[in-house]
Amino acid sequence: MIPFFHWLPQKWYRAMLGLLGDTFYGREENLNLLSRRDLERLFREANVPFKVIPYRFMGLVSNLLVVAK
Repeated sequence: MIPFFHWLPQKWYRAMLGLLGDTFYGREENLNLLSRRDLERLFREANVPFKVIPYRFMGLVSNLLVVAK
């Protein structure tokens, strides 16, 4: 729950989680943060119609919501 922490490069993010003692979410198989581009690629490859909706907090994108049609 550290603001902006998830915007670090993934290697740094995972290393910092490990240093903070959060070994569960520090492992990729338990938490894999995806960019908008990553999400779009996954849905296109699965041939699923979709729309990505950015959720903004104080003007910054904090989460991405994917609606599959």
